[in-house]
Amino acid sequence: LGISIAMDDFGTGYSSLSLLNSFPFDRIKIDKSFIELAGSNVRADAIFHTVISLGTALRVPVLVEGVETQEQFIFASSSGCDEVQGFHFGKPISVTDMNEVFASVRGPIDTSTFKQWLHMSACKNRRA
Repeated sequence: LGISIAMDDFGTGYSSLSLLNSFPFDRIKIDKSFIELAGSNVRADAIFHTVISLGTALRVPVLVEGVETQEQFIFASSSGCDEVQGFHFGKPISVTDMNEVFASVRGPIDTSTFKQWLHMSACKNRRA
């Protein structure tokens, strides 16, 4: 069917280890509250690293949510996570702006082209 399932906000709310055993998740998303405390809270750092190790052991990619600074990006990427997302890479964009992205690309959209556009868009928004 082309459907993938991510365990969102892992480490908070209703996410639990038993759910990882019950469903075939395609991705674990670490809640942004852990990256917000990165480097300043030993317990949060331990949980962060443990979740990444768990994902690695289960062969499930781990995505870190809420990366907003270069320091957080360095912490996350050096910890061995597979993916990151957050305002550090670009703010949410409107449908109009997304259509502009699609219109400016000729042929299939590849990841590098989209990332380049997001980077340019983020730089443009920072200057505004």
